[in-house]
Amino acid sequence: MLHSRYSSKENLSAYAVHPRHVSVVKESVQPICDDVMAVDWVTDDLNSGDSLVPPPGSAISLSFLKLKEGLGDEVKDEILGLIKGITGRYGGIHQISSGENFSARAKGYSIASLAVFSRIE
Repeated sequence: MLHSRYSSKENLSAYAVHPRHVSVVKESVQPICDDVMAVDWVTDDLNSGDSLVPPPGSAISLSFLKLKEGLGDEVKDEILGLIKGITGRYGGIHQISSGENFSARAKGYSIASLAVFSRIE
């Protein structure tokens, strides 16, 4: 998994076409990968003081949800609300980020979340 954060969609777009990024993908990723999936989302659930680097000894859980067709925005909003509410219910979560995918490379996955746990337990 490659996890990266950008301050805006525009910065993500600039990174995706940057010559250094493109050369790494062509020279190092494509020769060894059969397939790649990208899920991109905008989040407002990180605090400004949250570190981008997980603390030593932490564990990360990455989840992708492929919702059934025709469920509507209210169902997506409800699921995102449940994911965001997990932090308050489970004390071991150091940080959580979730959102609706906007990438065309997500292969049908519509919601993703990344949770950083303080410890592997």
